[in-house]
Amino acid sequence: MKKPSIRSSRVADLIQRELAVILRKEVNDPRLRELSITHVDLSPDLRNAAVYYSMLNDDAIKEINQVLSKAQAFFRKELASRTDLRYVPKISFKYDVTLKRAEKLANLLSHAGVRELGDSDEVVKGLE
Repeated sequence: MKKPSIRSSRVADLIQRELAVILRKEVNDPRLRELSITHVDLSPDLRNAAVYYSMLNDDAIKEINQVLSKAQAFFRKELASRTDLRYVPKISFKYDVTLKRAEKLANLLSHAGVRELGDSDEVVKGLE
């Protein structure tokens, strides 16, 4: 896979920062209050941006995806007014599953460690 250019990385960082500010200050929808932008992937021509987000409460991901897809034009317009980009990329929002995968892996590792060492009470006694 080709490494992104310095310009592409800078534009992605700019979009991530500005979208975070827009979400915090401009958006009044309470469903989007717990949303955080984790990273932005730009196409090589800087015309399309995949914006990855995560949430504390991930029960309503489908609903949040619908809200974000309806608000794409708003976010693009706000980015255009806040940045000096010649062309503001088309935005698509995607749920970032990295945190869930890391949590699941940590749980698996902790359960495997407890089983290997025996009873969990013995593990706690061994740490004292």
